[in-house]
Amino acid sequence: VQMSSDTDTRVVVAEVTSIAATSINDSTWTIVPFATVVEDSHSAYSTGTNLYTIPVPGRYKITSGVNASANGSGDSRFLAVYKNGAYLTNLGISTGSANTAMTVGSTTRIFNAGDTVGIYFWQNKGSALTLNASFISANHMVNYFNIERLSGPSAIAASESVNARYYASATSISGSLATISWTTKDFDSHAAMSAGTFTVPTPGKYSVCIGLATNGTIALNSILDIQIQKNGTAFSENKL
Repeated sequence: VQMSSDTDTRVVVAEVTSIAATSINDSTWTIVPFATVVEDSHSAYSTGTNLYTIPVPGRYKITSGVNASANGSGDSRFLAVYKNGAYLTNLGISTGSANTAMTVGSTTRIFNAGDTVGIYFWQNKGSALTLNASFISANHMVNYFNIERLSGPSAIAASESVNARYYASATSISGSLATISWTTKDFDSHAAMSAGTFTVPTPGKYSVCIGLATNGTIALNSILDIQIQKNGTAFSENKL
């Protein structure tokens, strides 16, 4: 169950590509600096920090690929996801080759709003290794980072409270029904009261309580009639 204040039914997706010719030191996890934002539904990726900040809680699919210069035989390259600055999981691994090699992979994980996601690279060549900038192979960009929220059936629970309290009135009543106009507001969560009429801001079951004291002489056999009206029609009534 998600609370309505945390729920967002919009598509959440981002794709970033292209990296600077970044040098990765031996046996050191280094964040991959993707520089070009192709799509970002919530403007959640920062080219300054190279991090994606989760805008809506849920399960996300993360896919990434990075191309690096040649590694030595038997050496390895790792691609990983970091969450909030800490290692989360590996995405992929590639071993040494005489040619440039691609490291790719994907994962699905649950994140909270505000969590940060970064793609990190590690290698053990014995010296620095260079990530290839904007490398394109067979007309496909191979330096990329994609993230999307996976949506499915979900129960949504209301998290907001609707409430109001008004008091004091100088409304004059003489022989016919008159709307009581309150002069003092104690609180009103949705500013829903106007000239004595409360406009319901959200559907639900409401408790309405009222108390009135009149100022003046009540003639013998006179009637005091208090009504709570819904859309102009008496919904509850008390005659004294």
